[in-house]
Amino acid sequence: MLRLTRLFCVAALAAAAPALADDWQRSYNVSGTAVFSLDAADARITLEGWDRPAISVRVETPEGVGIGARSIEIDERQNGDAVTVRVLDRRPWSPVRITWKSTHVVVRLPRNARLDVRTGDGSCEAGGIDGDIHIESGDGAIHTDATGGRMRLETRDGRIIVRRGHGVLSAHTGDGRIEADGVFSGLDLSSGDGSILAQVDSGSAAAEDWSLRTSDGRIRLTLPRDFDADIEAHTSDGRIRFELPVRETMERRRAKVRLGAGGRAVLLRSGDGSITVSQD
Repeated sequence: MLRLTRLFCVAALAAAAPALADDWQRSYNVSGTAVFSLDAADARITLEGWDRPAISVRVETPEGVGIGARSIEIDERQNGDAVTVRVLDRRPWSPVRITWKSTHVVVRLPRNARLDVRTGDGSCEAGGIDGDIHIESGDGAIHTDATGGRMRLETRDGRIIVRRGHGVLSAHTGDGRIEADGVFSGLDLSSGDGSILAQVDSGSAAAEDWSLRTSDGRIRLTLPRDFDADIEAHTSDGRIRFELPVRETMERRRAKVRLGAGGRAVLLRSGDGSITVSQD
């Protein structure tokens, strides 16, 4: 009887002990331009560029969550230089699910890779990548550093922060602010509810028309002194201010100004907020 009691106690303690977090890793060798696709239903994502001809993927689950059926499922495949990974959250719904911690997906890949990354609910950080980049979150912030090429960043709810960007940037959020700085040839920034702050550094040139627009928030655009463009600003409720050594044309809540020799259009629109354009 004493032995059975001890066995019962050990079994009870084992059942009560929380499960440890799980860790899944894979590495894929590539020989040309890497093409990587990630679809994560509910995960925080980190993307890092490196100087190796390989893609490394690591999936870290929260404490108490394993990898397998009715938990976190992973589907992965490689076809030449193209790698696709799907991270599916199969945990049953419960009233406490909103307090669950997210899975963390860490990806290291060649700097010139082509990316298509999506998460249904989670933030995304990217650094040191220079390629064709698409990042989309259903609910979460997006932050990039020293990343460029052709970037398309989208979130339905969250801020977008781009530091030391370069190339063509397209960033859209349904609810949140956008901050961007770097050397750009294209800018298309929009927020459904939030401010837009853009610092355009020396070496930038508009290779196409630019657009900065928000339904509710202020816009501040800082341009280098050697920048050529035709700027048009309009706000439904707010003030327009050009901190420039040129004379603008004002008409009610609309203003136009030519910088340098003029050229591509830079369109600024705010439904409710001030607009400021300056040079640095």
